[in-house]
Amino acid sequence: MIRILIKIIACFACLFSITSLRAVEYSATPIDFGSATYNVAGGGFSVILVSSTGLIGTSGSGNLFNRSGGAAGNYAFSNWDALEYRLFLDILDPFVGSYTVSTPGCGTVTIEDIELMGGQVSVELDRHWHLPSYVLDVPLGATLSLDSFEGTAACTISGVAPGVLHYVTKTTDLIVRQEGYLDIPIQLYVVPTMSLEHDEDAVLNFGRICASQNTQSITVWPDGTVSTSNFYCNPQDTAPDSFAVHGVTHTPFTVNLPASATITNGEDTLTLSNFFSSCSNTTCTIESGTTQHFNVGATLTIPPNPSVGIYTGEYQVSVTY
Repeated sequence: MIRILIKIIACFACLFSITSLRAVEYSATPIDFGSATYNVAGGGFSVILVSSTGLIGTSGSGNLFNRSGGAAGNYAFSNWDALEYRLFLDILDPFVGSYTVSTPGCGTVTIEDIELMGGQVSVELDRHWHLPSYVLDVPLGATLSLDSFEGTAACTISGVAPGVLHYVTKTTDLIVRQEGYLDIPIQLYVVPTMSLEHDEDAVLNFGRICASQNTQSITVWPDGTVSTSNFYCNPQDTAPDSFAVHGVTHTPFTVNLPASATITNGEDTLTLSNFFSSCSNTTCTIESGTTQHFNVGATLTIPPNPSVGIYTGEYQVSVTY
């Protein structure tokens, strides 16, 4: 009898030593600030606010645009205590302060004004026999400010505001069972964008050309040099076109040019072909800063005896990134 009793007591002590470490468990859902596009040109917003009730807004002046999605975060608490079927859980107001969250290769944000729905929480956590009771969900909100963005492709800035949420669990006789400080996870998905501008006063200029009885051609290259075929006289005042791309440093992009275009003088038409850019194999990279310039050239074919006058027209240029 004594041996059996000793074994039962030893087993009970073993059970206590393992399960007492699981008095209250919790799981976190990040505060999701949704997604936004980023443009170095500015003119957008810099701050995203997610309330604990799920309301989302933007403010400030910055580089973010087109916000979508997002949701309040949440901490779910449950009672797994082996001995106490009833525990009291106190969740205190989050610490006041700002927290920097950084994801290398993507960006850095500042998290402030973390809030609980309804403020400080005090509640009973009941356990039904061997099953936990998820009786407490704690919605969380915060304010995010974008400090910097360096992603050359879409990426997620994610991390935690460390040790912000303070909780205490007590038994029915007010003995502290657990006490801890929880991290608040956050995330923001950012998509970089580019803008294309035509440099002021730039124009693809084939200059002054002498009319001839023969078919002539002239190529204005992106570097400004000129080559001709069957030309009656040397061209004057030629120049390549010029454009600027604004975006995140080190971001590659591809220049898209037309196969052909036309310029007109009244009812007379001349044809442009063989468009070129100064980008290697049509691909450029924003080498430094946030702006990259590139030039465009093309070949103009002049038929015999063209009408005298000024020929003008347009062509389309776009970039893919």
